[in-house]
Amino acid sequence: MTDYQIEPNGTVLGQWDLEGGGTHHGAVTADDPARYIAAGGDDDGDVDDFDLSTDTIDANITSAVVHVQATSLNSQILTVDIYNGSGWVGTKTQDGIPVSPLTWFELEWTGLNMTQTNVNDMRVKVIAPAEIPDKGASLLVWQLYVVITSSPAGAPASIEKVYGVASSAIEKKYGTNWSDIAKIYGIS
Repeated sequence: MTDYQIEPNGTVLGQWDLEGGGTHHGAVTADDPARYIAAGGDDDGDVDDFDLSTDTIDANITSAVVHVQATSLNSQILTVDIYNGSGWVGTKTQDGIPVSPLTWFELEWTGLNMTQTNVNDMRVKVIAPAEIPDKGASLLVWQLYVVITSSPAGAPASIEKVYGVASSAIEKKYGTNWSDIAKIYGIS
């Protein structure tokens, strides 16, 4: 398995408030406490959608983890989704973003089946809560990046995807048991 870190490098849609100047994607990659994006009381359901840098991958991408550094003024919910080049994969939420300190969160998608073409077109979006209770209740995002993980060619995306009938077929074909196959491919 190989990990690749990719970062926002373009703003497709920037509806959140931008603090500290520059671009929305620049704010979440700057590592500068004066630059961030914020969703306040008038930003209900607003979206910031980012293009991601690309990397040359050596195999099928089977998982993606979005790393977000955030804080909020009253335990807001952060929603994130990834685009795989042909559609949005499905939202993940992080409940109870704390007031202090700035905290890193990881939101993970597994069982993906992405090629180089998908990675080239990959995007990530952050979605403000559908209803932010008042003007002073802000959700703040300081940094964001994505780690995608590849599996060797021919390796199943995850045990869950091939467990049961499919694992029996693999065991028949390779004449071994599933735990040996998982060790060969470095998956668990």
